[in-house]
Amino acid sequence: MNNYRLITLVLLFAIFLAACGGADDAAGPPEIRYGEDVCDQCNMIINEPRFAAAYVTEPGETRRFDDLGEMFLYAHDQDEAVRAFWVHDLHSEEWLEADNASYVYNPELVTPMGWGVAAFDSQSDAEAYQEENGGTLLSYTKLQEQIVRGELQPQRMGAVDDHDHE
Repeated sequence: MNNYRLITLVLLFAIFLAACGGADDAAGPPEIRYGEDVCDQCNMIINEPRFAAAYVTEPGETRRFDDLGEMFLYAHDQDEAVRAFWVHDLHSEEWLEADNASYVYNPELVTPMGWGVAAFDSQSDAEAYQEENGGTLLSYTKLQEQIVRGELQPQRMGAVDDHDHE
């Protein structure tokens, strides 16, 4: 009977530790419920994962956006301490830590709020996109600087043409 109690206690302790481990989840990308969640900047419904972006504040609050340009502008305007910025790879739609992504600004790329910026998992993917579609390669830092200074602004809004979707 003592072995049974010991095993039960160990299992309960393991379950307790797993439940407490949720604090580290804030380090990962936040959840966006596409078609339900609204953009913190414009209050429009977020529908396109490949352009959606988000950040988590130091206190652990999540901000969600339908276009990554809005995310950087909002963060600057709100002057919030940000733990991590997240963007999606244009092709795979996988979450990327924004500071590890490569970016292409292409005024011909129609994004939900007209920023015309796409994120890529690698520099080579960004260069290949630029080679095929035009635009300007931007680093994470340069992208933020241009948005904050007003050098990069939204061009047009709407859905992306089928030939732009790969």
